[in-house]
Amino acid sequence: MPRVNRRHAVSVCAVLLAGSMPALCFAQANDNCSAPEPIAGYGSFITSNVGATTDGAADAACNFFSSQQIWADVWMCWTATESGIAIAETCGSGFDTKIAAYLGCGCGGTILACNDDACSLQSRVTFAVTAGQTYTLRLGSYSSNGSNVATGQILLTTRSGALADLVNPANGHRYVAYDTSGWNAAEATAQLLGGHLVTIDDADENA
Repeated sequence: MPRVNRRHAVSVCAVLLAGSMPALCFAQANDNCSAPEPIAGYGSFITSNVGATTDGAADAACNFFSSQQIWADVWMCWTATESGIAIAETCGSGFDTKIAAYLGCGCGGTILACNDDACSLQSRVTFAVTAGQTYTLRLGSYSSNGSNVATGQILLTTRSGALADLVNPANGHRYVAYDTSGWNAAEATAQLLGGHLVTIDDADENA
């Protein structure tokens, strides 16, 4: 536990009040990787890849069921508002989706994660983020060869990957729990948050 082109179309993303319906983002404005739709923080956003082209490159990190491509892709430029582990998912969308996350916004960024079929036929990626840094979220469809590509409305949800986030009122220490594999990954996550893996050495702190 660490301590601590259509590219020229008008882009529309209506930001709604917290607790209301998801923000609405219309797809064809973000059909090109050079013009991703800007979004930020944790929440839900609705977009669509109906009529979208496929302009992103295939990548071995996206090899699922013998397909490395994300078809009919649309693009979001997401800004992290806090450091840690973030989750981006299309769970709840109505067709077979695929999702990838890249460092930075625009074309050609380093791929951080890719997924197909994490929640039924929809997708989820988990990746380390730094507050203020931008990340590209590429959303699209699964197809084995690019034929009969299903498209539709996409529900994109971004959320924290923290299992727990607590502050000890006695000493002000913050404890954040993440699901990581191995000591090195856990320590790297802790350092991302400005801390280190915690050592619990008394009963009061453990409580």
